[in-house]
Amino acid sequence: MTAAAPSLPADSIRAYATTANPAPADPAPAPKTTKEARASRSDMKRLFSLLSTEKVKLAILVPCLLGSSLIQSVIPYSTGQVVDMLSTSSSADILQYLTSLGGVFTVGAAVGLVRIITLGYLRESVDRRLRGDVFASTLQQESDFLNSTRSSDVATRLSADVDVVGETLTTNVNDTTRALGQISVGMTMMLYTSPILTAKLAFIVPPVALFAIFFGSYTKRNSTLRQAALARASSFADERLAAASIVQANAQVAREVGTYRNLIGSVYDIGRRVSRIRGVFYSSLGWLANMGIVSALWFGSQEVLAGSITLGGLTSFMIYTGLVGATLKSAQHA
Repeated sequence: MTAAAPSLPADSIRAYATTANPAPADPAPAPKTTKEARASRSDMKRLFSLLSTEKVKLAILVPCLLGSSLIQSVIPYSTGQVVDMLSTSSSADILQYLTSLGGVFTVGAAVGLVRIITLGYLRESVDRRLRGDVFASTLQQESDFLNSTRSSDVATRLSADVDVVGETLTTNVNDTTRALGQISVGMTMMLYTSPILTAKLAFIVPPVALFAIFFGSYTKRNSTLRQAALARASSFADERLAAASIVQANAQVAREVGTYRNLIGSVYDIGRRVSRIRGVFYSSLGWLANMGIVSALWFGSQEVLAGSITLGGLTSFMIYTGLVGATLKSAQHA
């Protein structure tokens, strides 16, 4: 008795039904049109619509996020105050000031506790609602869809994919709100500490921002091209591996291996370009940020010598500058 022929996916059989030549690779994705960009924004609106029923949790979470940012911004100001108090106040005064500062941080810890718990509740609530909607929508599909879709694929959507969406959505809300709060408070305190020094540094910010926007967009575009090339290679490999017996029967192993090597070679070339772009971008951005700090130290030292700002004020200003810069850098990485 001869062995039964292996069951192969229809797509794989069609690939070799009439010819042994491999299907041409998909063309590179075209730039997004205005219609596609609007669709992308529509998808983002649909994602954030998942939060529409979580107004109570958001009403608790957002003030906690802003409060945490405000309390964290007390550290640079307090550090500068202590530096100035070293030459004008007694140890008892410094101890009293630091004790009150410890009370502020205790309140901050309580706010952070509420923030973390509320954020966790928000994520679980979004996951529960999204899983229910996906399950209900799947059961309402036509029989053709249900017959052609494996139950394991749907189960993956209900577990891993929903987790990713929920985590991404809640993390974006958390990180964006905290970043906006820290940048706003940091810039306000820089202006309060030394308007003159802030005005001088303002000439450095626009070139750095334009540089970050340009290279960030260019890096993202090339990363998208790499992902598209990787998807084409993965799709090709999945189809050929599923039809491995047919490939062997048509003596096309060498051809298919060569085609796949060409596809992953494209991924490699784009990946190298992305690596070069990222290297230039992040090293240049770091250099510009460090030169900004050097400029702030130079201008600040001149203001201290002129008596326009105290040494503690300069210390606070530099910490605020680093805080704003670190927040912008983390937002750019994200």
